[in-house]
Amino acid sequence: MKNKLILLIFVFVLIATNVWTTESITQRINRYSGVNANDLLTYLDSLQGLKSSYADFLINHMSDIDLAVITPFYLDEHLTYAIKSLDLPYVTDVPEEYFQHFVLPLRISQEPFEPWRKDFYEELFPQVANVSTINEAILIADLYYQEGIYFKQTSGRDQAPLTSIKRGYGRCEEMMILQMAVFRAVGIPCRPASAPYWSFTDSNHVWTEVWTPQGWKIVPEAYPAKYRKSSWEVDRAKKAPLITTEIYGTYESSLTLEQSHYDTKLNITDVYSNTVTTLVTVKDENNKPVPNANIHYYATTFGGLFNLYSKKTNENGQVAMDFGETSLFVTAGKEGKTGYGLINTLNGIDSITITISEDTVINANTVLNFPLDASSNKDFGVTEADKRYLDNLTDLANKKRDNRLLGNKKALDFLKNYPLKQKHQDREEYLKKREQYLEKCQELAGNADNWIYIDKKIYQYPDPDLSRKIMIDLMLEWDIKDLIELPDTTSIENLLLTLTESRLYYEDLIDYDNFKSHVLNSPFGSNPFPQTGWQKELSQTTDKLKVKKIDQTVKNIHQWLKENTVFDNNPNWSYFGGSLTPLQYINKKYLLENQQIYLFSALLQNAGIPLRWQGFLEYFNGKEWTEIIWKETDEDDDTPPQNRKLSEFELIINSDGKSLQPTPYANFLIASTSESGYLSNTWFDTYTSGEKFQVKFYQEADQQNYIQGYIRNKNGDANLIIKPIDLDSKTVTLDFVTPKTSSENMITWVDQTRTNLNKLIESKELSQEKALVLVLHQAGNEPQERMLQQLLDKLPDFAKKDVNVIVYSQDRVIASLTKESHSNFSYESGPKIIEEEISLDNYPIIFLLDKSEITTSANGFDLDLINYLHRLVD
Repeated sequence: MKNKLILLIFVFVLIATNVWTTESITQRINRYSGVNANDLLTYLDSLQGLKSSYADFLINHMSDIDLAVITPFYLDEHLTYAIKSLDLPYVTDVPEEYFQHFVLPLRISQEPFEPWRKDFYEELFPQVANVSTINEAILIADLYYQEGIYFKQTSGRDQAPLTSIKRGYGRCEEMMILQMAVFRAVGIPCRPASAPYWSFTDSNHVWTEVWTPQGWKIVPEAYPAKYRKSSWEVDRAKKAPLITTEIYGTYESSLTLEQSHYDTKLNITDVYSNTVTTLVTVKDENNKPVPNANIHYYATTFGGLFNLYSKKTNENGQVAMDFGETSLFVTAGKEGKTGYGLINTLNGIDSITITISEDTVINANTVLNFPLDASSNKDFGVTEADKRYLDNLTDLANKKRDNRLLGNKKALDFLKNYPLKQKHQDREEYLKKREQYLEKCQELAGNADNWIYIDKKIYQYPDPDLSRKIMIDLMLEWDIKDLIELPDTTSIENLLLTLTESRLYYEDLIDYDNFKSHVLNSPFGSNPFPQTGWQKELSQTTDKLKVKKIDQTVKNIHQWLKENTVFDNNPNWSYFGGSLTPLQYINKKYLLENQQIYLFSALLQNAGIPLRWQGFLEYFNGKEWTEIIWKETDEDDDTPPQNRKLSEFELIINSDGKSLQPTPYANFLIASTSESGYLSNTWFDTYTSGEKFQVKFYQEADQQNYIQGYIRNKNGDANLIIKPIDLDSKTVTLDFVTPKTSSENMITWVDQTRTNLNKLIESKELSQEKALVLVLHQAGNEPQERMLQQLLDKLPDFAKKDVNVIVYSQDRVIASLTKESHSNFSYESGPKIIEEEISLDNYPIIFLLDKSEITTSANGFDLDLINYLHRLVD
């Protein structure tokens, strides 16, 4: 969340370019496929029969991005094995339309291309070849998927299916990508179900739905009847404002939200919860309806407002939308005239009128309400014996995955070549860095052997000491996703040698710390490029353009970019388009502005030039940071905007009269509005001066900036504040009042549970102290992992309030927790202490105690609960 470039560009493209193509497929292939165009067209002309019709379906609906990377070999392998799956017995029940839209597509989401279909088909074919029902096949395929991955929060780009198995874990979208790839490989129709934002908590989620003769189902509900069960998503989805699914190609449905030649978005909220039809009317100052105005609906999440959905008004100036029971902040705008309002269907506010004008300034202090928590998972009447059997199968799948990952933990092999401590080095600092390095090496999973090979070979490199230093810093600085994604030893070697050469070229102008921070690391927060070892081939271009004067190198690269890429004035956005490497961007040639910026950044960093993003791109020229001017119109004007001003203020946040630590993307954000009324988060930075928390941001000419933030109660209801920033003010204060909680969701715990809890507290000698106890189920799942991680991140804050934190896992040992070392933290595993029959989907259980008395308790998933409990402690 550090950087919003990707998000802002994504929203712009989504709103501005989702138009139907006017080009033929041959024209589009010639435009975007580059060196692959001729072979691809020849291959398509050679096809006959079913393979030809399926190829036409895929290619005709393919995104511009995918046309830049698709090859005849990849497409043919994919088609061959998709057609093979038609021969599986249960696939005969799948309607042809469903097969094309929900089985055949090459891509699941925005992951990089990988040849997954052949691998998964061949792995699973022996198990499903004689299966008669799709429900049986779903269970078999799901167990195979569970062997490959478990939930762990990650960041940045989506990882592809084979990379997920190689890594062994991923966030929810990466889990969905793998799960859907596995299902589709054996002919099972599936689609994503997405809560773009929960709104009642700082998170979002996506999961898989599968088609069965009984209809679309969440995966465990589609098992054979004797094993069916519900899932935590079903209960959580009852609180979601909007749930959507994305479908490859043009798909006809009464639930359609958006449709293009490339993809179709459906509103499937009513599958999970009660929906309310909301109506927004936009009028001008003369009380006349405004047709074709932009309506933007926002979820409350990650410290402020994020766009949930946007739509244009009809000829009557109105938009009707079905949402789950919820609260939504809404803005409207057209041609510089803007306005705002609030929908709160729980309080009966489902129809609002927004008046737009040129002088509108958002100034809001309101409460947003969300449905109360409820545990209402479906009961399928499965017998205890069948439950145990399914639990055993799931446990076996988990153990296979854990054993595979355990075999890839090889940190000790990396210790052999770690440099010895130098005389001038501080011993404690040396040991700490080495420990961090080895811990990262322990996470390399299926890529560990490739890195070990390079680790042993580095001494053969031209400058082995520098290459070793860079390798260590890559381990420490890079996201583990990028380190695992590198496919083989050649790609790792290409990366290290290229970085070593780029470091040496400007060694006299750029110190190593600057190189490490701004060349090894992406200026955009997370790395936008899949890691394939592309750096070496790209250096064939940068080596011809770089000179000893960095300013001139930047000009050379900029000029090369102008001559070798074209601004794409006819883009067609699709949900189904993955990340590209710089080489693939060069092959695509016709690029959007953000794609040109990404490519430009890769060329500069590949040349060894430090970059950073501050709402705009800057490079270090050996003396100072200089803005890179990026204009599509006046290309000769290379002067920075004169009306941009770096502004700052002290931020004070109070909650219920008490001082609260400002936390970006947790309780505040900086934002501004566009001509269309779109409220978007802008770049800002923070620092502490003495006891003052300072926020700095860039004020553009004729732009109104806002500070927005909120505080939630236990249920997720939020006191939202949006205030215009007065540039003359040196201090901005947000005074929140926690909304009254309608229900504390207190469980009346049986005496034995209370006794077990007291014994745990007594064993830690905390009977007279404040304590927070998080109890985990004997089986792991995503809600527990998410809330556990947030609790661990919050340990220092609880320590300041003298709250002792205990994590207790029932009948399960979590090895990673045994290494946690905080003065106020303890971990224990043992027999079950929760006597109530509470399902896995309603874990974790959390108790807040004061002198052994339960102050409050809660169960189930809610990421904001940890923050709420922290504020609740006196």
